[in-house]
Amino acid sequence: MKLLAKKSVLLLAALMPCLLFAQHGWADDQNTPSFFFNVGGGYAVYKSEMVQSNDTSTSVNYGFGVYGGNDKSVGMLLQREQGTYTFALNGSSIITANQDVHLRYRYGPVYLGLVINSSQLEVSAPPDADGDGFLDQNTDAEKYMKVSNTGMGINLGTNIQVTRAASVYIDISSVTTSLVQQSYIENAETTANGYTEAEIAIGPRLDIDFGGSIALTKNWLTMNFGFKQSTMAVIVDSTSYAEQISSTYLGLRAGWSF
Repeated sequence: MKLLAKKSVLLLAALMPCLLFAQHGWADDQNTPSFFFNVGGGYAVYKSEMVQSNDTSTSVNYGFGVYGGNDKSVGMLLQREQGTYTFALNGSSIITANQDVHLRYRYGPVYLGLVINSSQLEVSAPPDADGDGFLDQNTDAEKYMKVSNTGMGINLGTNIQVTRAASVYIDISSVTTSLVQQSYIENAETTANGYTEAEIAIGPRLDIDFGGSIALTKNWLTMNFGFKQSTMAVIVDSTSYAEQISSTYLGLRAGWSF
């Protein structure tokens, strides 16, 4: 967790000179829509320390947002991303869902804001019957864990207009869990309210997203493409597992200016 926090600080510090430079770069407030919605999908690689395996799958993301105020400088966005990952090596599976609400202030091509996050994680995995620290390869996976968390964090980035029809961007979010809403481990001791006595949480999450966009029509339709890496920790009884999802994505955004 300390390493993740340090990595987040270093990335934010490294980005600041780029953001300051971008204030003097190409910026066109008319290219920021008053209202938009987007949908997309990606090819993702999930590296899981928790289920001791790596595998690939697809992910889906969608959301909407509004901008208003002077020069459309204030925005609110809701984005949701989810994926189901099946690990062929040992039959494990992980279902993830992240929903982020962004409250954002934009100055030209640079923006900074608050993120309010809701996350869900559901894991099925084979047991470690012999206690050697490795999941059994020849045993069917069982429902293992389900956890729902909420948290808050920061988001910053820049979107630089290269031409009238194309732009490039980088977006960084760092989110820390503040409340465990629900936690469950199969066959674990439970309290009177049905929660497990084991401590389960989704730890700090760091998202790094960079890519570009190309206008497909003159006024309202845009294609987005890029690469995103999400790193998070899953904590079970004070043991932290590093989880990483890397995805190449493609999407469409429809937006209108009022």
